[in-house]
Amino acid sequence: MTDPDDVADGGLVETVGQIARKTIEAYQRSPVLRMLVKLFPPLTVAEAGILSTYAWFQNRRLQVFADEFTALNLAVSEEDAKRREFFDAYTSTAQHVLSESRDAKIRLFARLFGEFIKGGCTTPIDRYEEFLLTLDEISEREFKLLLLLGRHEANHPMQQGDNRLSRTTRFWADFVIGAQKELGVDQDSLDAMLGRLARTGMYQEITGAYFDYGGGRGYLTSTFTEFLSALGVSPEFEAGRSPIIDTEA
Repeated sequence: MTDPDDVADGGLVETVGQIARKTIEAYQRSPVLRMLVKLFPPLTVAEAGILSTYAWFQNRRLQVFADEFTALNLAVSEEDAKRREFFDAYTSTAQHVLSESRDAKIRLFARLFGEFIKGGCTTPIDRYEEFLLTLDEISEREFKLLLLLGRHEANHPMQQGDNRLSRTTRFWADFVIGAQKELGVDQDSLDAMLGRLARTGMYQEITGAYFDYGGGRGYLTSTFTEFLSALGVSPEFEAGRSPIIDTEA
């Protein structure tokens, strides 16, 4: 008679083996990943608070990160990877990836790291870590909401004689409808979500003594534009969606 424990163990081994094969294939495709393993052996990586090299290839979250990073096809030299700025950004990014469960967000972390590299690692590490924290803090749906608002703002630029509030009168009702239809965010949830986003500095509520205005509207700030740039996302988005944010079940 077959021991149930043997069946369970066999299934686990098979699953781990499948993950290992996929990650090894990604590793083989990417000279950058091979170089990282060469430069930072298991003990060094472990001391940096990430994982051992073995665990790297067993961890699905890092697999998603590796696949996206490989797809960026970045030209990174061994000398680049030896730079302190590169290693600091890499270790900080990996720590955030390991605590993130959503594949779309993990791909954004890969994009953020990729843009850091493309910029020659010149972004101050403190600023880069602020971008990491912002990305870690907001949900995928909150990011999509910002993109949706960005679409409406792009379609309704400031006109002569406009102020920020009068500008929103031309699209806010449609924005509220779009939030409900595209993201499933009702009015009460929208107000709460925008309140949370205001704390990130990427959204600012309009305040002041305006006639017949009870609050609840706002605008995107330059911090949001800077955040998009750090992710390599064009501000000229379409339909409130970014090509690197996919809807997941």
